[in-house]
Amino acid sequence: MTDAPNTLPACHVALLGYGTVGTSIHRLLVEHREHIRHATGRDVDVTSALVRDASLPRAELTGAGSSMQLIDTADELFASKPDLICEVLGGLEPARTLVLRALEAGIPVVTANKQLVARHGIELFAAAAASGTQLRFEASVCGAIPVVRMLRESLAAARIDEVLGILNGTTNFMLGGMIDEGMGYDEALAQAQELGYAEPDPTDDVTGLDAAAKLAILAGIAFHTRASIDDITTSGITGLTADDATYAAALNCRIKLIGRAQRTKRGGMLLEVAPTLVPLSHPLAPVSGATYAVLVRGATFRELMVQGP
Repeated sequence: MTDAPNTLPACHVALLGYGTVGTSIHRLLVEHREHIRHATGRDVDVTSALVRDASLPRAELTGAGSSMQLIDTADELFASKPDLICEVLGGLEPARTLVLRALEAGIPVVTANKQLVARHGIELFAAAAASGTQLRFEASVCGAIPVVRMLRESLAAARIDEVLGILNGTTNFMLGGMIDEGMGYDEALAQAQELGYAEPDPTDDVTGLDAAAKLAILAGIAFHTRASIDDITTSGITGLTADDATYAAALNCRIKLIGRAQRTKRGGMLLEVAPTLVPLSHPLAPVSGATYAVLVRGATFRELMVQGP
């Protein structure tokens, strides 16, 4: 592949955080630098990262003529005038405060922080609109599946009646072990943790809170309204046993943790996350492993489904 001419100045990116996710993003941007240049006509350089203590020794990544500076004060990071900020801190604070500051300053922000978007999205989107910039959050819902873009752009003018799906890969993997291999809950969880699908503290996954945050985001986009995680009736898989999986199989069903957002006849929304008996004939039934799948229904297009890791 030959070098493509740069038609635009380099995009200077600042990272909020430089832990496991931040270093991985930096590495990927360096490794795929040439492809990004060919696709966009410009280089993307990570020029700074905000950390708690810039003096701590770290394995700094540099390459392709770029270098990165570790910064431990927000004022210094914003003074560097980045073209784009990527939030990889996780959690609600200080992520909310820093993202809000960036948006109010007119700096576009990219984040995969589903809890941040689900709980503070209204405030953050308003700040972005007021300053004429963007908050992008595709990776906050269902990994690599482009479901956010599909709802926001491809189906923006379509009336959507229902969004439902497998919004948490960890629990889908665990339920597969319980159904297909006869595992108990504890054994399925231990295997998911051993393989890296579940965190050491899996509370958000197994209680349904992770799926509820994603559902709040999807419902807000699909129905052009405010959807709060607190409005979602949520139950997880902690009470399920291998016997439940056996009973489901006898009914020609599989148990899936399903997030559902549905318009009601009175103009409201039904929002729930719960273990659900899914008939084997249903398109969500065969979705296996730590995989996501989202089904969207509407009068003009009937039914669309996206699935992936």
